[in-house]
Amino acid sequence: MNISKTLVATALSIASFGAMADATISVTSAQAPTSFAGLTGTFDPVGANLSDIFSTFGTSFLKEATVSFSNMTPVKFTFLGKEAGNTNAFGLGVIDSVGNRVLLNTNTPGTTVSSSVLSGDFSFYFYDLNTGVTASNPSFAIGVAQGTDKSKALFVFNDSGSKDGDYDDMVVSVTAVPEVETYAMMLAGLGLMGTIARRRNKAKVA
Repeated sequence: MNISKTLVATALSIASFGAMADATISVTSAQAPTSFAGLTGTFDPVGANLSDIFSTFGTSFLKEATVSFSNMTPVKFTFLGKEAGNTNAFGLGVIDSVGNRVLLNTNTPGTTVSSSVLSGDFSFYFYDLNTGVTASNPSFAIGVAQGTDKSKALFVFNDSGSKDGDYDDMVVSVTAVPEVETYAMMLAGLGLMGTIARRRNKAKVA
C-alpha cells in the first residue's frame, strides 16, 4: 500500500474511534420549550450572571424530558447555584432520600462529583429535604437543556412544582467526559504515523 494512503487510513481510524468512544447527550420531550427568561432573582453564588450560565444551552429548556446517552461514558456533575431557601438534593437512579444523593444545594457552587453512565435513558431526581417533595425525571418540576455541542446538559429544579415557575432552586450541569482510552488510542495512532514517516524518510535517504 502507498505510504500516503496508509497515513490517511490511520488518521481516519483514529478519528472514527474517538467519535465512537465519546458519548453525546440527547434531550427529548413532548412539551413545548420553556424560556430561561424567568430564571431571575437572588442567585447563589451572589452576583452570578444567569445569562452567562445558560448562554451555551440556548434560550429555553424542556420539562418532563427524557435524557439519554449514546455510549457508556464517565460524566461530571457540577452544582452551579441556587435560588431556593430550602435544602435540595440531586441524586442518581431511583429516588432515595439518602443513599443516592450526590449533590446538595448547600454545597459550594462549583462542587463536582463524577460517575459512570450507561448508554440509553438516564435516571436522576431532585429532592426537597424541607418539604419531602421528590421529582424523578421526567417531571414537570425538572427542566433539562441540551448543550450546543451535545456533550453537556443543564438540569434546573423548581422545588415548588409549577407554583413559582422559576426553575432555579437548584441548578446542576452534567458533562460527558471523553474516555481515557480515546486519548490513548489517538496517541498510539500518532506514534504509528510518526514511525511510518521516519521509515519513509530513511528509505528516501538510502
